[in-house]
Amino acid sequence: MVKYDKFLIKIARKGVFGKALRFIPGYSFRMIHYWPENNFKWTDKKVTFCLSFDCDNKEDEDAFPCLMDILGYHNIKSSFAVCGQRVEESPDAYRLLIKSGHEIMNHGYSKHSQAFPDGKVLSTLFYNDLDEKKIFDEIRNNHHIVKDVLGYDMVGFRTPHFGTFQKREQILLIHSILKRVGYLYDSSALMITAKGLNLLNASNFIEFPLTSIVGLPDSVFDSWGFLKAADRARRDGDFVKYFKMMIDVALKSRRPILLNIYLDPSHIINFEGFKITLDYLDMASDYIFNDTYRNLLIK
Repeated sequence: MVKYDKFLIKIARKGVFGKALRFIPGYSFRMIHYWPENNFKWTDKKVTFCLSFDCDNKEDEDAFPCLMDILGYHNIKSSFAVCGQRVEESPDAYRLLIKSGHEIMNHGYSKHSQAFPDGKVLSTLFYNDLDEKKIFDEIRNNHHIVKDVLGYDMVGFRTPHFGTFQKREQILLIHSILKRVGYLYDSSALMITAKGLNLLNASNFIEFPLTSIVGLPDSVFDSWGFLKAADRARRDGDFVKYFKMMIDVALKSRRPILLNIYLDPSHIINFEGFKITLDYLDMASDYIFNDTYRNLLIK
C-alpha cells in the first residue's frame, strides 16, 4: 500500500496523470493527506485540523480583535506567522494573539508585501531571490525581535510566499537552517511536495504541509486563491463548498488525516463564509482535533 501511495503521489505531479486523479478526488485527497501513524500521537481522533494565519500588513493587524472573538467563540486555537518589522511597529497587536492563547510562528524579519488603499497587494520579497546567509539572517533576526519585544520563543517557521519556494533543494535548505536555529517544525511545503520528499517521518524535526483543494492535488487551500486573486478560477461561495468537501472526505479516511489550511486575517474577517466553515467544523468536533503546531509537538 505504501509503495502504491508513493506511486500515485509521483504521478499526481505529472500533467495528464495528475488530471486523471481528479476523477477520484476523494481517494486521491485522502491518499495525499494521510499522516504517518507513528507520528500521529497527539490524539485518538481521526482528523487533526490546524488553522494558521499569515500576517503580512496593517490590514491583517486591524482584523485581530474581531478575529480573536470569532476564534474564541468556536474554541479554535491557531498559529500566526508574523514578521519582525511588523512586530516592532505594532507590538500590542501581537500581544493580543498571545494573550488569546494562540501561537506565534516565524515569518521572516523583513516586510514582504505592501497593501494599497484600492485593495491591491504587491509582493516585495521572495526567498528564492535570497542566498542562504540572507535567509538565515531573516529567520534568526525575527526570532530575536519577537523574543525581545514580546517575550515569546517561537519554535516554527513559514516561508513568505512559499509557493515560489517549493523545489527540493529549497525546502531542504529551509529545514537545514531551522534546525540550526533550534526550531521544531516548518510549515511551508505543499502536502504533495512533503510526501514526495518523505518529510513527515522525522523524529526531531517535522514539516506540517499545507492542505490542497479536493480534486486538485497540486493546489493549496487558501483565502487568496478563493477570495482575492485577480485571476482566481473560483468564487466566494466555492470557499465554503470546498471546505465542507474537505471535511467530509477526510472523515471517511481509515487512516489519520492532517488538514492544515492557512488564511489571511484581512481576507476573511468580513467574509460570512468563514463563520459558516467554522460552524461546520463545530458539527464534526467529536471526530476532529484542533490545536496549534506548537502544542501538537510540545504537549
